[in-house]
Amino acid sequence: MSSTRKLVTNLSSRSPVRLVLFDAFDTLITPRLPIHVQYAEEATRAGLKVDADDVRRAFKPAFKALSITHPQNPQNSSSNPTGPNTTTTTIRPPPLDPTRWWTLLIEGCMRGAGVPDAELKKALPTLAPALIKRFESREGYRVFDDVEGCLKRLRELRVPTGLVSNADDRIQTITAPSQRTSKPDSYAAQADGPKALNGNRKMSSNWR
Repeated sequence: MSSTRKLVTNLSSRSPVRLVLFDAFDTLITPRLPIHVQYAEEATRAGLKVDADDVRRAFKPAFKALSITHPQNPQNSSSNPTGPNTTTTTIRPPPLDPTRWWTLLIEGCMRGAGVPDAELKKALPTLAPALIKRFESREGYRVFDDVEGCLKRLRELRVPTGLVSNADDRIQTITAPSQRTSKPDSYAAQADGPKALNGNRKMSSNWR
């Protein structure tokens, strides 16, 4: 996050602002280490031999493949016009819960990185929960130093704030430490990208 002092100064001097929305990733928080490095670290702890660069190369194809078989923003059906008064209907599978979705992604990523199936099957019950826990906490991400001061000042100015992210609501456990002043007032999620975990657009007031 940058230029928060300028942001707060501008808000203080201009007409009333109804709402300030923040993205999460690389705005409020950022990975402590590159994602593929953290994946490789947890894989090593789980007893696997895997190179971080192999994980990096395998992640995107694994994500793409899983997004095709289990879209994160699924619809019961989709209509795609192919001509006048013509539609093609595709029946999609029911959505997976976030834990299951990420477990499958981790499995596909490690397999793509060259981990043998027998070793992966043995390690996955340890590896998947460890990675999921890591990336829903400040072990995997850090909050930028100026976030708390910025949000505190916005609250003093009585400017409502919100978090809009392509992650599921577990992102709140990262951006909401013990101090009330360092978290946005509300949370909205829309599953449009690789960080999304489910397909429901939502606004929650449980930050307050």
